[in-house]
Amino acid sequence: IPTDSRAGRKSVFLKAEDITDSLRKKITMLNEFAKKRNQSLAQMALSWNLRLEGITSVLIGASRSSQIEDCVHTVRASSFTDDEISEIENIIS
Repeated sequence: IPTDSRAGRKSVFLKAEDITDSLRKKITMLNEFAKKRNQSLAQMALSWNLRLEGITSVLIGASRSSQIEDCVHTVRASSFTDDEISEIENIIS
């Protein structure tokens, strides 16, 4: 966990003990899946939320301008196939 990340700093909403081995495994799997889609994990997460009915926008919690620039590229691969949705749901369940 990068020391300059929210998880690496003392945080009110995210504590080190919340980052379990099971959660790390899921995040790793999701990150690999995002790479296959030619997306960063952040881009895929934004796309995942934007696909939901009734959701028209998402907020990002960027602490660096590079994170904003990365998230702008979400539109490059914003839709999911049914197989992709199933695979992601299997990972997160």
